[in-house]
Amino acid sequence: MVYKIKLVKAKKLGYCKGVEKAIKEAEVTLDSEKENKVYLWNDLTHNVRAKEMLQDRGLLKYNQEAEKGSLLLGPAHGLPKQVKNHLINQGLSVKELTCPIVVRLLESCLQLINQGYFLLILGDKEHSEIKYVTSYLPEGKYQVFLNPAEVKKLPARIALVEQTTQSLVDVQKALGHISLMSDVKELLYRNTLCQEMVERQKEGLELAEKVDAVIVLGDKKSANTRRLFELVSSVNFRVFLVSHFQELDGLPLHTFSSIALLSGASTPMEVIKEVEDYLNAYT
Repeated sequence: MVYKIKLVKAKKLGYCKGVEKAIKEAEVTLDSEKENKVYLWNDLTHNVRAKEMLQDRGLLKYNQEAEKGSLLLGPAHGLPKQVKNHLINQGLSVKELTCPIVVRLLESCLQLINQGYFLLILGDKEHSEIKYVTSYLPEGKYQVFLNPAEVKKLPARIALVEQTTQSLVDVQKALGHISLMSDVKELLYRNTLCQEMVERQKEGLELAEKVDAVIVLGDKKSANTRRLFELVSSVNFRVFLVSHFQELDGLPLHTFSSIALLSGASTPMEVIKEVEDYLNAYT
C-alpha cells in the first residue's frame, strides 16, 4: 500500500502585494540599469532566497565604497530618514520601494501626533518597519511597545496604532490594558494592520484545526512568518517553520495523514513549489 499525505494549501501563498511590488520594481530597475551598479540597503525583504534571486540579477549589497552617482534601492520595510540623508550626502541616488501599507502607517502616525495625541505603537522597536516609521516622528510624542505591561503612566489623550504585521489578538490585549489605565481619558484606535496579513492569519488558524500538522514556509528572520507560526501553534502543536524543502528530511512526515501548507509574505513561489513537490512525492 502506497502511503500518501493529504496536502491542504492555503489560498494565500507567496509574496504579499507589498513585497511583490517591491521585487518587481527592483527587477525592472536592474533590467534598465544593466550598465550601472545598483545597490540595496540591507535586505529588500526578510527572505534569503528572495535576496539571492535578486543578487543573481546583479543587485549589490551596499557598502561604504559604493560609487558616487550609483543607484540605491530602499527595502520594502522602509528606509530610515537618517540613513536616507546619509546616502544622499554620500552622492547616491536613492529609490524607495517602501510597501504602501507601511507608508500609510507612517502617515497615520504623523496625523495623530499633529492632532495632539500621544502615540502608542504596538510593535518591535528593533524591526526595520518600526525603525523607518519612528525615524520620521518627533521625540517624546510616542512609545513603541510589545508587552502592554511596558506601558506605564500616560497623558490623557492616547492613540494606538500597530506594526502592520501584528496580530489582532495582541491588539485586543493592548487595547484592554490601556483602556483600564486611570490616567487615560481618551483612547483612539487606528487600525494600521495589513489586511492581507490578517486574512493569512485567520486562514492559517482555520486550517490548523483541520489537519494533523502544519508547515509554515518562510525565513526565520521574517516577523510576519514567525507571528503566523506562533498563532497557528496555539491551536495545533505539530507546527513546523521551514525555510526550504531540504529541512523536511528531518520531520516525522510518516506520522501525519494531512498537512496544511502556509507561507510568510516574503516567501518566493519557487520555494513553495519545491516543498509542494517534495510532499506530493513523499511515500
